Amino acid sequence: MLDYNNIEKLFGAPLNSVARPTVPFKIQKWHIIVALGVLALATYGGYKIYESSKKEPKKDD
Repeated sequence: MLDYNNIEKLFGAPLNSVARPTVPFKIQKWHIIVALGVLALATYGGYKIYESSKKEPKKDD
C-alpha cells in the first residue's frame, strides 16, 4: 500500500498549495462582445426553431 510520501511523489503537491491569482477578475470589452455574440446566436437559434415548428407540413397531392 502506498503511503503519503509516495502518493505525493506520484501525483504532486496537494491542491491547497496551488497558487491563487492576486488580481480580481475584471470584465473587459471583449467579454461583453463575446457574451452578446453568444446571446445573439442563442436567440437566432431559438427563433429558427420557433419558425420551423410554425410551418404547416407539406401535403402530397
